[in-house]
Amino acid sequence: FITYKYGVLHSISQSYYELKKTGEDIYFTLFCWAMAACSIMLFGALEPDYPSKAPLFFGSAAGLAFVGAARAFYESLTDIVHYVGAGLGFGLAIVAIFLMTPQDGVAWTILMSSILVPLVGYALSIKNLIWWAELWLFLVIFLGLLTL
Repeated sequence: FITYKYGVLHSISQSYYELKKTGEDIYFTLFCWAMAACSIMLFGALEPDYPSKAPLFFGSAAGLAFVGAARAFYESLTDIVHYVGAGLGFGLAIVAIFLMTPQDGVAWTILMSSILVPLVGYALSIKNLIWWAELWLFLVIFLGLLTL
């Protein structure tokens, strides 16, 4: 929806400012909170099988919820909350999937691609790198979840 309406932006979070222009900025928050709710449900579903690892999804959900709440990341107070939340949201989900996946080629592919692909994009000066890195991480998390 965002790409169709606004094209590729600097980051997914940049869509908040684009949506704000038309009074639709609540959709960014709802998107983040929906992702957080999915992570909480995943936490509940995985907890019996992975009691020591599932709390990582709870932390990931908290990070995503903070991203949605601190959506105005260009402002001085909310920028730190927004960036820390995004890091926790992506990072804890990747670590949890890595730890829950059998330690074979799939687990290492998930972990290394989540690190190396954005770094290669940075080295190649890819335009709108944060946008593409975020989409890549969403894809890696989704594919990683399919392996559980």
